[in-house]
Amino acid sequence: MDPGQIVRQLLFDPLMEEIGDAHRLWLAPAEAVHLVPFEALPVEGGGGGGDRFEIVQLGALEEPKAKALWNAKQALREQLDREGNPIYSIRD
Repeated sequence: MDPGQIVRQLLFDPLMEEIGDAHRLWLAPAEAVHLVPFEALPVEGGGGGGDRFEIVQLGALEEPKAKALWNAKQALREQLDREGNPIYSIRD
């Protein structure tokens, strides 16, 4: 198996249901994961991640910052689930 496919299976495949039909991905990888060329990872159907997504890669995050970002995202998602918001979509 191609190394790019292995990395994709480890990093992207578990998130594909969550990503859905999004066209833009904002990535804030932790530690050495920021070295992964996400736009070059192969995607199902051929091509690379950059062919399917507009990838915006933020700087690498330390573990505590990554957890804080994840917790903030989850809190926002829960608030949107409770209250709804017709102006903002978590997938935009």
